[in-house]
Amino acid sequence: MTTSLLFLCIKGTMTTLGVAFGGLGIGMILGIGAGIISARRSGNPLLAACVQGYVFIVQGTPLYIQLLIALYGMPLIIGRAVDPLIAGIITIGLNSVAYVAQSIRGGINTIAPGQWEAAYVLGYSRAQTLWYIILPQTLRTVLPALINETISLIKETSIMGAVGVVELTKVVRDTVSRTLEPHWYIIAALVYLTIVGILQGAAHLLEKRFDYDKGH
Repeated sequence: MTTSLLFLCIKGTMTTLGVAFGGLGIGMILGIGAGIISARRSGNPLLAACVQGYVFIVQGTPLYIQLLIALYGMPLIIGRAVDPLIAGIITIGLNSVAYVAQSIRGGINTIAPGQWEAAYVLGYSRAQTLWYIILPQTLRTVLPALINETISLIKETSIMGAVGVVELTKVVRDTVSRTLEPHWYIIAALVYLTIVGILQGAAHLLEKRFDYDKGH
């Protein structure tokens, strides 16, 4: 019985990581774009205002409510039911967009305007300046915030069990309900701590690598 429960915990952990990193992929791709659009030098105040409005809505509403809107609202748009796992990944991703966008926006705004002007003088286009000069510096600056966002996403996946996604927390909660053995909660906590510890270690190595590159 213990072996089968451990297998379920491993499967639940894989689902947790799948939802978190699937959502993070959406958040990074769309969030970087949204952060660029909403930065001071975006050149499009209307789009920047739209992004800030989106950020306000996402940061001002609970993730669980966003999940329910995705789960029950998307069928009205696409005309069929949505798998709770897909709804969870989309919700986590769209939630992450707001926080990644804010980080990227803040990072770009800290870059001295003179760097843009110097790049233009050297013949770089705006897109080239952004890609080769501004974004690399921005990502170095906001790396800790992005790592914290990743860690938050992993912990936030625990609410997905409320809509039937069999992630780690749901597996453990169902296990305790059947076996009346609450020590499984401690096991779940240790799994989350292990994942977070690995991510923080990877982040530390990345920061050291960036510092080394900067020094050379």
